[in-house]
Amino acid sequence: MKQQTEPCPHCKGTGKIKFSPVKTLRTRAGLSQGELAAQLGITQGHLSKIEAGETAPHYQAGKLAQLFKVSPAVIRGEDPIPEPKASRPFRQGPTPSFMESKRRRAAVAKRNRTRK
Repeated sequence: MKQQTEPCPHCKGTGKIKFSPVKTLRTRAGLSQGELAAQLGITQGHLSKIEAGETAPHYQAGKLAQLFKVSPAVIRGEDPIPEPKASRPFRQGPTPSFMESKRRRAAVAKRNRTRK
């Protein structure tokens, strides 16, 4: 007798999910569909279906999460996509502490030159 299994809670047994963040994460990472599919060991067509939400990424969720450094819940569309980390803001000119240390080094260098 065939064992009855519970339907997947993410796709409700349909094999489809409402929202797939994979395309957003892939484009943020600068990867093409072919490159990502090759890293996952699946065809580009299968990846296209995952991105369109036609197929739930059951077996690939862990690997995708590890690759994009997010939780598997983000890949399954349960959690929102985290915002990309902002780069360090550009500083306008030297900081005061930098100028102080520069003055101190100049004073020490001048003192050492006069002692010789």
